[in-house]
Amino acid sequence: MNFNLDSDSVPELIHGMMFATVLGLEDLGRSGSNAEIEDKVAELEGLTEEEQQLPTANGKDTKFHYYMAWARTHLKKAGVIKSEVRAVWAFNSDAEPPKTKEECIALYQSNELARRKSSIESSSGHDQNTVIDSQTDPDYAWRDELLNTLKSIQPDAFERLAQRILRESGFIRVKVLGKTNDGGIDGVGVLRISLLSFHVYFQCKRYKGSVGSKEIRDFRGAIEGRGDQGLFITTGTFTSEAQKEATRDGARTIELIDGDALCDLLEKLQLGVETKELITKQVSINAGFYEDL
Repeated sequence: MNFNLDSDSVPELIHGMMFATVLGLEDLGRSGSNAEIEDKVAELEGLTEEEQQLPTANGKDTKFHYYMAWARTHLKKAGVIKSEVRAVWAFNSDAEPPKTKEECIALYQSNELARRKSSIESSSGHDQNTVIDSQTDPDYAWRDELLNTLKSIQPDAFERLAQRILRESGFIRVKVLGKTNDGGIDGVGVLRISLLSFHVYFQCKRYKGSVGSKEIRDFRGAIEGRGDQGLFITTGTFTSEAQKEATRDGARTIELIDGDALCDLLEKLQLGVETKELITKQVSINAGFYEDL
């Protein structure tokens, strides 16, 4: 195994995940989305669902998702991978991918040396007692702010936000079922495509960590015989097992929207999110919008 999620050493976790990411991308055909890469790394490393759900020290994310983001950041800074479409990565043709974990360590150390030269380090440096901020990319800063805002609102407000998202996305007759419903279903809407209509049941969870396969199976069981499609929305992430369960052969497909995809939706629909295109894209969060839901 290239890394141990039980380790408290931040550099060791990132070194291992950098190399695992390279191996995962090679196995995926040299390109892949965040979800595809993380799924492949979990498979190659033999990570259990429980390991994928281990929380960071502050409990705001899972170690797996958190440090995988750091691994991609370091590989990007080293010029090994590039992203021309957000959340989709490919090898940079101008650079040779590292062939060993030791080469990844050298890249990491080179990045750290450059960072230290450009700024005076405070007590927030990368040590085993500190949880580092993985969202150093400006594109991720507003996502952190938005997800933290969403995690602070009441559950019924989050359900109404999901209702609003579906309405703004073209659904009709969208209802929040709330506590009066059994089976964990939060709401239902109708999606009309040409002459056909589909009843879509949704569940929305404000998770800090990862949703597992059990939650997907339970949700599928709850909508069995009731609707045409299921939609699971979370502020967190989905384990690789949950993603496999959602598209398991012979079972009803459950569409998954994780925290990143939720941010994209809210930005696209401009629901509590304002985007300005100046020299660079600037995104601001209107926390009041979510407080008033």
